Formats: sequence, structure tokens, C-alpha cells
Amino acid sequence: MTPKLLLSVGMGLLGIILATTALVKLNHGSDASPGSSIAISPQEVSRKTESSLEKQTSSKTAEREIPKGFDSTLQAALAQTDPMRRAEALQQWADAVGTGGMEAMLAKLDTIGRPQLRSEIRRVLLSSWAERDAGGMVDWFGKRDAGDELHQQALDALVWDFGGRDPVAMVAWMEQLPESVRVELYAPFFRQWAETDPAGAAVRLRQLSDSSKANPARWNDLVGQVVAVWAGADLKGALAWIQSLPEGAIKSQALAEVSYRWTETAPQAAAAYAAREKDPALIKLVAAKWAETDPQSAAVWAARLPAGEGQDAATISAVVIWAQKDAAAAAAYAASLPKEKAQGPAVLAVVSAWSTTAPAQAAAWVEQFPENPVRGQAMGQLMSTWAGNDATAANEWLKTLPPSPSRDNSVAAYDNAVSIYSSVRSATSPASAFQSAGTIFNETLRNRSLQEIATAWLNQDQAAAQQRIVQSGLPANIKNQLLGNASQARQ
Repeated sequence: MTPKLLLSVGMGLLGIILATTALVKLNHGSDASPGSSIAISPQEVSRKTESSLEKQTSSKTAEREIPKGFDSTLQAALAQTDPMRRAEALQQWADAVGTGGMEAMLAKLDTIGRPQLRSEIRRVLLSSWAERDAGGMVDWFGKRDAGDELHQQALDALVWDFGGRDPVAMVAWMEQLPESVRVELYAPFFRQWAETDPAGAAVRLRQLSDSSKANPARWNDLVGQVVAVWAGADLKGALAWIQSLPEGAIKSQALAEVSYRWTETAPQAAAAYAAREKDPALIKLVAAKWAETDPQSAAVWAARLPAGEGQDAATISAVVIWAQKDAAAAAAYAASLPKEKAQGPAVLAVVSAWSTTAPAQAAAWVEQFPENPVRGQAMGQLMSTWAGNDATAANEWLKTLPPSPSRDNSVAAYDNAVSIYSSVRSATSPASAFQSAGTIFNETLRNRSLQEIATAWLNQDQAAAQQRIVQSGLPANIKNQLLGNASQARQ
């Protein structure tokens, strides 16, 4: 501790003792007799000393954190230990910066090394700029590259400032901005507007979407975001507004957002509404959301829907999620469904989920099905995943199957998967890829895959590749071609 700091601490301690004595005199009366003794606890002196030291340390820290060249007003603001006083002092400092000097000050703040402190000062400065000169700030904002923290802070400041003004007037003002800036401002602005007046925000947004022919998907998404906020506060009001919309993409997007929230609170009512709408995408969404909390009820509801695209999508969505939670229970349910049409999607959904975590169990379950299209499709689905993850185990299981249409389907799926995965792995692990490709059942596909992998392997490790080519079961003409090409490459 330097002599200067020791002196500062000593003076701080003396000031605390004198202040405490004065306070005691006030409490006990100024006419206390000179001989009377007033006890001051060591704990009290220690607490006040620590408080004084904390303030002095904070001031010293602020001086170290702010580089030279910043005015004393900012340093004094950051030295404040009381959060409210610090915020007020920072706001006064920011308001004193001229709007024409904001860009230069933001650049100057980049010299502050501590990110958290730099971010705090930026937020206050940007908020002041947005309040006093939104147009100038938007011009600067539109010239910046998106993606960094400063860009996001500026966007937040602008939208927050806009929220305190007349939203209809602000939309009219934003319509005059360059499209790239307007598009970026619209989404957070309308979401904020929807917090206080969702109906007004939704109506104005729809008017904008109707008058604009550009990028309809963006408008549909914005309407969906506003309706989602609306539904969180007033589900019935949001639903009533959606029902008044004409049929089209905007209505479908809005329905999807509302149904998602509706399903969280009243899944049966949301499911009944989706069924009445007969919208496959909406039915699928409700089934998937419901299955997150009650997959069995969602799956049962999906199975009772009229046959068609909506039923298949809903069944698959519900059973896939169910299988991820409890594959055995989902498998038992799928097996209990009516044969062929209703059962097929559910079985494939279970196999799709199960084959990634326990393919051998999924295989044993699929084997129990009678020989029919469902069994064949399920085995093909199983092989598509299993062969890519563990070709050896998948190949061994295939060898145990008796000849049948479903086995043929499995072999074709296995061959296709191994061919693809071997080709992908040939660049990083050619020996493993060559071995896997050698297990392909179809001779033509096997030879083609081996030849492709061997060609790439020869360019990486010619000696090792040549040895495996000689030992392989490739036809002599393909071996000679590969080895001959390697010899020519050496010359």
C-alpha cells in the first residue's frame, strides 16, 4: 500500500470516527457531560471503514478502467456505488454528448478494455441518441454491418424509443426508410407494439402485407409473431381475429402460432379446432405439441382422425416424440393399430426413432410383424440408419433373415446406406470405408463402391491401398485397372 493510499485510508477512518461521534451527540443531546463515555462498537467502526474503502476503491477502479482522454464526468459517474445514482449520472453524461458527436464517441468507447463496462456505457449512449435524434441514428445504423453487439444494442435502443411514441406514426415514418433498415426494425417493433395493443399491431401489419408484393413469407412470419404475443395475453381475441381473415398463407401462419400456444393450455380444445379446420399442417403441429406432454393421448387422437394426409402427419409426429420418450410403449401402441394404412406411419415413426438408440431392439420388434408391406418398409427404414452407424452389426443381422420380400428390401436399403456412408468416409478413413463397402450384397453396387473408394485411397496411401485391392474380392479386370493406373501415376 503506497504512502498516499495509507494517508487516504487514515483520513477516511478519522472522518468516520468524527462523524460517528457527532451522530452520537445528536442522539444523546449536545449537553452531554465531558466526562460521560459513549461506547462505539469495533464492528460499527469496521463496517463504516469498509464502506469508505469500498467507495475509494470504486473510484480508483473507475480511473483504471476508463482510458485517458475521457472527461471527468464519465469517470465520476462510474465511481458512483449506488446503482440509481450511477444510472442517473451516466444518463446526464450521455445527454451532454452532442448528437453530431455520437458516432465518434461510440468509436472512442471501443478503447475501453472491459466488455461489460463498455456495453453498459454504450447502452446509455445509444438510448440518449435514439431519444434525441432517431433519424440521425437510423442513418448511421443503416450503414453498419449487422451481426455484432453494437448493432444489436442500437436496434434495441431504437425499438425501445419507438415504443414510447405513437406506433401508427412511427410505422409511417419507418416506411420512408431504406428497405434493409425497415425490415430489420419491423419485427422487434411490432412485437413490442403487440405487448400493449396486439389488435392494433396485427391490423396495421396486415395492411402493410396486403400493400406489399415483396417477400410474402416475411410478412406471414411477422403476422405470426404478433399473433403469438396476442394469444399469450388474449387467446380468444387472437383466435377471433384469425377466423375473420380470408383463406391464405397469412391465416395459416397465424393459426399455427395460436394453436401452438393453445395446445400448451388446452390441448383437447386445440385438437378439436385443428380437426375442424382440416389443415394437415395445423393438425401435425397440434399433435407434435400435445405429444410433448401427453404422447399417448396425442397419438390416440391422431389415429381417430379421418384417413388422409393430416392423419398420417399427426400420427407420425405424435409417435416419433413418444418413441423418443418411451420407445417400447410407442412400439406397443403402433403394433395395436389397424393393419396397413393406419399402422404403417406409426411403425415407421417408431423404427426411425428407435433405430438411432437401440437398433437391435428395433430389429427384434420388426421381425415379429408378418410378411407384408409394413414389415418391408420398416426393415428398410431400420437399415438406412443402422447400416450407416454400425455396418458390421447390421450385416450380421441381415444374414440371419430367411429369403423374403422384406429381406430384399432390407438388403437394398443396407447397400444404399453403406455405399453412401463409405463414400463419405473414404476421404478420412479409407480402410474402414473399403471394408464396409465390401459387405454390400449387390455385386454391381459393391464393385462400383469399392472401385471409387480405392481410387481415392490410392492418391492418399498407395502402398496400403494396393495391398487391400489385391486381397479384395474385386473382379480381376477392375483390380488390374486400379493397379495399372497406380503404376502409371508413379511413372
